[in-house]
Amino acid sequence: MCTRKQCFDLLDDYLLSMIFQMVGDPGDRLSLRLVCKRFLTVQISFCDKLQVLRPHILSSVLQRYTELKHLDLSLCHQVQDKDLNVVAGIAGPRLQSLNLSCVSGFTDQGLMCLATRCTALKSLDLSNCLLIGDEEMSTIAGMANLEALKLSNCRGITDDGLVEVAKGCAKLQTLCLKSCSSIADAGVIAVADYCKQLQQLDLSLTEVTGVGFSRVALLKTLKTLTMAGCHHLDNNEISWPLRRSDPFMGWTRMAGEPMSFTSLDVVKLNEACTAIGSELAFPGSRVLRELSLSKCRGVTDEGLYAVIKGCSNLERLDLTCCHAITDKSMWVIARFCKKLRSLNMESCSLVTEQGISLIGLHCPLLEELNLTECNVNDQCLEKVANCKGLKVLKLAICTSITDVGLQYIGASCHDLREIDLYRSTELGDSSIEALASGCPNLSVINISYCSKLTDASLYSLSKLHELTSLDMRSLLKVTCDGVQALSSGCRKLEKVDMKRCLAVMDWGVKALAENCVYLRQICLSYCWMITDDGLLAISSSEHMENMSLLHLEEVSVKALEAALRSGYNLVKVKLSAHLREEFSQETFQVLTDRGCRIKWLVKPSMDHLFVYPSH
Repeated sequence: MCTRKQCFDLLDDYLLSMIFQMVGDPGDRLSLRLVCKRFLTVQISFCDKLQVLRPHILSSVLQRYTELKHLDLSLCHQVQDKDLNVVAGIAGPRLQSLNLSCVSGFTDQGLMCLATRCTALKSLDLSNCLLIGDEEMSTIAGMANLEALKLSNCRGITDDGLVEVAKGCAKLQTLCLKSCSSIADAGVIAVADYCKQLQQLDLSLTEVTGVGFSRVALLKTLKTLTMAGCHHLDNNEISWPLRRSDPFMGWTRMAGEPMSFTSLDVVKLNEACTAIGSELAFPGSRVLRELSLSKCRGVTDEGLYAVIKGCSNLERLDLTCCHAITDKSMWVIARFCKKLRSLNMESCSLVTEQGISLIGLHCPLLEELNLTECNVNDQCLEKVANCKGLKVLKLAICTSITDVGLQYIGASCHDLREIDLYRSTELGDSSIEALASGCPNLSVINISYCSKLTDASLYSLSKLHELTSLDMRSLLKVTCDGVQALSSGCRKLEKVDMKRCLAVMDWGVKALAENCVYLRQICLSYCWMITDDGLLAISSSEHMENMSLLHLEEVSVKALEAALRSGYNLVKVKLSAHLREEFSQETFQVLTDRGCRIKWLVKPSMDHLFVYPSH
């Protein structure tokens, strides 16, 4: 009989790497590296994805990861041209995707290195790179093999730059121009003319009108179109022909041929339209899978009926803040959208208990349901519990639901992964007990401002071993006992928001630091009983990236600086603005060099919160 070591010796490196890939938990995959040198070598040798936090290690890392194809530098605050030159020189021929979102420091010269050497590059993300302009776009146009390009919030780009990219990158399948506020019809028309393989296009918050939209509509390969906040779509009759007998006559005349849309399966018009009706009844509506009309003014029951009556395969529908719709729309959805898996009707205040109940009874395939600030009560939740495959349920600001309603959910929706109970103030500990007992897969929970909850709720939550995110703001009855129990049972926690949990002291925070080793984000603002010791303990957590530390009255500036210095992986910190002058220049420099961003905020003091407790 062979030993375990001999069994592994019989496997070649490739088979061993395939076994490693089947390990589902990221933490467990990292732990495998500690077993022996061979395990470490195999993981590195066959790893094709990597996120780097510090650019100065790029040279050594890229030489070790010889199979690397996908590189993410989005957490590096500064990336210089020399760093991109290193990437292009070492990983260039094999690199397929590069993420530079939110990164600054590089210029057109750095992009030129990528364009010249990274000939296999298919995906480039430059979102929120604020210095990107038309000169850089001309360089990007040389990346002929690009299939995905994300330029969200690159406000220096104009139509001229976009035309260059459209001509040079004819293989583009995904293009995001969200918040590129200087992009208008000329650039979009060029994209429609040259990028014939385009499948996903995001024109949100651009200056595009119906003229550009009409050309995009001719793309036969287009599947996903997002035009949120394009307020120029309905500026005149030509751009959005609302009053024509033929809803597509205006576009047909401009484009010279009939509208396509037969392949379109995702349409997002958030805030883009002031009226909705038969003009959106696409000829290919039977293939439409997702429709978002979030915050579109003028959506009525009649208009919604005209839009979705032919959308029998619709799976996702977003009606956020469509304030005019009533139970009639719920009847239409229940009748025509039997395959619906996601419904967002946040702030649809005219929909009553009867309308919501219709959804629960007739849309049994629902996996996501957002009823935030709707007229929900326990009777509604009894019907919603009929959707046994529900994975995400949002009941924020639903002040009429009680423990009884949550018990219906806990008894039926056993696969629930996320629940939002923000400011649902009538809920007590027994509702949390019902959820924890009946929904063992819960990983994201928001119970902020549920003021009746006590340590008993945290004891219940400690049973949820898959919990990764917990928002528990302003739970004034929660103490260190509850936090310690939570940390002992929920060791996969990555995010905890404890803002204004006034009874939590140092030893509760220390328990989180000791037990929740994957903790990445924490909010301790206004936790006035936390002192230097507690802050130093939590800030030294190995994976800590994001901290909110406003108005920690018992923490000294010296300890605060020491805590931030000890958090080597910190990316973002929120601090009270009045401390800015007391911080040493040396600490500023250390954090800047590491790529940590400090956000100085002017927020009310503790005294103000006691007067206005809802903050």
